[in-house]
Amino acid sequence: MKTKYMAQLVPSVFLPKDEYYDIPYGTMVSKDIDNLIISGRCISASFEAIGSARVIGTCFAIGEAAGTAAALSLQEKVNPANLDSIKLQNQLRKNGVPL
Repeated sequence: MKTKYMAQLVPSVFLPKDEYYDIPYGTMVSKDIDNLIISGRCISASFEAIGSARVIGTCFAIGEAAGTAAALSLQEKVNPANLDSIKLQNQLRKNGVPL
């Protein structure tokens, strides 16, 4: 049931038109478990941020980034937490991902 008071209970956070946000690689790597990359709706984010990050298109993009990070970590022989995020971004761009 919607009431006129509902808007006061749940504050809305919207970006200005034509603005966007990035999802940092650090939201996908575990600080407690080695070699774990988290993808999709399980990333570490605030309540406000996860509200828009949990949509399916964004989850697809996070999944692609996670898979690419896993492959690069194996190639570089590094723990995913130590992977250079610039190398990850460059590989994603090379794969045609718009960042």
